[in-house]
Amino acid sequence: MRDFAKTLKNKFRSKQYFTKHPQRGYLPVQSVLEAESTETPCSSPKLPHADTHSRIEHYASRYVAYCNTSNHFTST
Repeated sequence: MRDFAKTLKNKFRSKQYFTKHPQRGYLPVQSVLEAESTETPCSSPKLPHADTHSRIEHYASRYVAYCNTSNHFTST
């Protein structure tokens, strides 16, 4: 409900409001060594839905691979 109210309020704001109040996002600072050791990809602030869906697809495929190797879905 809160997101809906925020979206509705933003629809009625003027163009001047957004030029004075730019969006701020979290950009993590990484060193070269940290960037090589991370396993999860950094999320893209411009395409959050596409990134979320690709992560869910990745986790689902890993889960299916785990279930296939540990014989969770074998019928008796």
